[in-house]
Amino acid sequence: MKLSIFFLAVSSAYQVDKIPEPNDKFNVYALPMGHGEGTIIQCPAGADGSGGELSIFDLGALVKYYEWWDVVKFLGDYPIRYMFLTHADETHTSFFPKVFPTNPAETETYPNLSELQQIYHTCPFDNYSFGSCNSCPQDTSVMDWLEYNKQKTVMVNDGEACGTAACIANGGDLKKCTCSDDRGISLCPQNPEIKLDFIAASLNNCERDRFGQLNSDKDSLVAKLSWNDFSMMLMGDNKSPDQEKIR
Repeated sequence: MKLSIFFLAVSSAYQVDKIPEPNDKFNVYALPMGHGEGTIIQCPAGADGSGGELSIFDLGALVKYYEWWDVVKFLGDYPIRYMFLTHADETHTSFFPKVFPTNPAETETYPNLSELQQIYHTCPFDNYSFGSCNSCPQDTSVMDWLEYNKQKTVMVNDGEACGTAACIANGGDLKKCTCSDDRGISLCPQNPEIKLDFIAASLNNCERDRFGQLNSDKDSLVAKLSWNDFSMMLMGDNKSPDQEKIR
């Protein structure tokens, strides 16, 4: 089995194709979301044609190259097993309610959620309400979408910080401090060696400042995608100096 990583690009007159058919490779696609984020993880196909399941690590944009219907077309009908919303930022989450609507239009075709296992997120649902100021109208579409799908959602480490040396230094136990409850998610049923480990999450403890604003970047879920000797970090919006704090 081999690994392929694709960074998709678009031009001013672009055409969106469906995700390539799964093969014997483990494929990772970085979508050209513009001011946003969208990573699609595709499992290898088996010799019998099975496999090819997808997982989605963030999906959102403000200034867009891809529109939500482009993502729908790209995903096609391959089953989606996991979704990950790294933090409460609309540039990472705004497409989820559009690509996977709670009230789908009868005239549209949407991605396949028949094998969906979990939707992982950091911080409580109400953090996923967006507006430019506290008194401004709020966009609650992501919050409402999470609430609708709450039977499938998991808040990483119950919204508490995990994954830093400071956690242990402050008296936390190893299990809590390393996000161990949710580590080692097997993304591909036929390839248990392909795993996603949660390395850190909610380093800001999902707290608002005295003005009621969130620093959601610090709360980003940081994950390690691994397959045999290969590994890559998926950082959300975690930035330096917080990156140096991660174990």
